[in-house]
Amino acid sequence: MDHLYHPGHHWINAADALRDTADIHERVHPYVTDDPVFGYITPLMLADFFDRNKIEALRQELTPGITSSPGIATSPAIIWVCGTGAGLIAPDADWLIYADMPRWEIQLRFRRNEIANLGADNAQASFSEQYKRGFFVDWRVCDRHKVEQMERWIMCWIPRSPASLRWSVAAPCRQPCGRL
Repeated sequence: MDHLYHPGHHWINAADALRDTADIHERVHPYVTDDPVFGYITPLMLADFFDRNKIEALRQELTPGITSSPGIATSPAIIWVCGTGAGLIAPDADWLIYADMPRWEIQLRFRRNEIANLGADNAQASFSEQYKRGFFVDWRVCDRHKVEQMERWIMCWIPRSPASLRWSVAAPCRQPCGRL
């Protein structure tokens, strides 16, 4: 995120608090299974993908005057926590902006080997393997987290198509999302 640097702003990537990929794989494997088609809907929560010690270390960067990046002033500053799980790292954030990507777009990116599953290093895996993991694990975990966080959103970003991205204030955004 170095290209986003601006004096007075500090950026935290939520992915820095993820458990290691082997640990995540071990946690999700019972739901994905070795069967090429069948699996089980996971009961896992997003917090299960994150290391509590790493979350606490990143939370220290939210405290004015503390930073792990030399030369970045954190007081006064705007601190941005970005990525899946940002709400876990900054539970008392002044703002929570939600960004979403339609599942069909995720599938297209899986087919092009552009992205990996949540907390995985599998961008080069077969489409069927990534889709199966997304269906039985990632999408269920993220949907649960989305519902928990919905009341905190101030804005949401839900693209209707890759060429048409639209920002909404939270109130209009909550109404259609409330039916999930």
